[in-house]
Parts: sequence; C-alpha cells; structure tokens
Amino acid sequence: MNASTSSEPTPEDGAPTSFAKAAKNLLKKHKTKILAVGAMSLAVVGVVASLAEEQDAEDLKDTEDFEQFPEPPAAEVPKRAASGPHPVKASLVDIGDRRASARAQENYRRDVGGELPPRKTYRPPHARGGSSLKTSA
Repeated sequence: MNASTSSEPTPEDGAPTSFAKAAKNLLKKHKTKILAVGAMSLAVVGVVASLAEEQDAEDLKDTEDFEQFPEPPAAEVPKRAASGPHPVKASLVDIGDRRASARAQENYRRDVGGELPPRKTYRPPHARGGSSLKTSA
C-alpha cells in the first residue's frame, strides 16, 4: 500500500507509518467493537462448555442406571472336547512329480494290494493325538 491508497492520513514528513503504529491506531479507533467481539466469543465458549458438561453428567447417569448382565457361568460356555488319541484312516496323497518312497509302496502293497498309483504316496492308518491308541492293520 502506498500513501495515496491508504485510508490513514500520512504524517507530515510523508513517510509511511510503521506496522506497530498502524495497529495501535486501529485498536484506538475500533476498541469498543474489538472488546464486544471478544466478550461474545468468550460467552459462546462458556455456554458450549456448560452444555458439554451437562451432557457428560446425563451420560454418566444413564450408564449408572444400565443393568449389567452377568457373565455366563463357566458350565454354559462350550469348550472343545479334550483331544485324545483317535484313529486316522489310510489315504492316498498327491505328491506331484516326485516318487513315493519304497516304504510307502511296501505299506500300500501290504494294506491294499497292488501297485501304488503314479504321483501318489500312501499314508497308512495311524493314531493322532496320543500314542496310546493302537490300530489294527
């Protein structure tokens, strides 16, 4: 802004006024308006804080009135059965381009009879979950 477009009068020496002086002049000129806006802003903040505090008190009262449901007794909670030894049936397993071991081929001949199909291995019947269960072969 130069002196010709400024709304403030220039000093007698023609030099522009400093920022600090301009701010002081603006404050003197509009002091009442600035104080009114500040007071209104403070009042709005106070009202909002008061409303928020009331809302918190209502929420707290609502949670105190809420009936808590007890945890179900341990007997009603389903539990997984204890995994003891259990039999697993024999199966053929795809092994892709690999060859079955001699042991797998021998077990297949003994249990099923015949030759093991190509790209397969034989998993004989066995027990899982413990070593106390014996399978009959």
